[in-house]
Amino acid sequence: MISVEMEDVLAVLQLCKPYIIGIIAALVIGIVIMTACRRMSRDKRFLIRREAAIAMVLAVVVCVNMICFGPMATLIGLATGNGTLSDETNEEAAEAAEEIMEDGIVLLKNESLLPLNETKKLNIFGWESINPAYGGAGSGGINDLYDIVSLNQGLENAGFSINQDLVDFYNNYGADNPEMSIQKQSWTLPEPPADTYSDETY
Repeated sequence: MISVEMEDVLAVLQLCKPYIIGIIAALVIGIVIMTACRRMSRDKRFLIRREAAIAMVLAVVVCVNMICFGPMATLIGLATGNGTLSDETNEEAAEAAEEIMEDGIVLLKNESLLPLNETKKLNIFGWESINPAYGGAGSGGINDLYDIVSLNQGLENAGFSINQDLVDFYNNYGADNPEMSIQKQSWTLPEPPADTYSDETY
């Protein structure tokens, strides 16, 4: 499902801002010149207005051309490309994904804890439990157009009871963290330190 993120639109407009200002300035100057010559003779007025109109069109064409081959070149290239990948590239990507998966997997000792047959009350530790990474960010981010079931909602749907005090603790801890966007980055560590937990929390 495709959606347009307003932050991306604003970022593109910010990149094109100098060129847009140039276009507006050229149009305003051309209109002023056309208006200023209204009391001249008909031949002079026609000549000046024609030259002003040509100059305005040229200014717009040049600025649009600079936008297309400048800040928008990469975006236009991606939008108009064929988007095909070779079999070799796909194989390399699959191997890299498998290697990353193998490096990230941790095998835990079960000791008859799973499956949870008797236990119905759970503490879900970790800030990511309230803010999991469903996908990419920016234009590739998963948004409200998607039907998303969170980790906690999934467990509750399965009949488990989640410690709401712990959920509130994570929500309150990250409430003051700066927001991240395409133009703003934050390297704040969202995970609460161990000494911020209390016995009442869990």
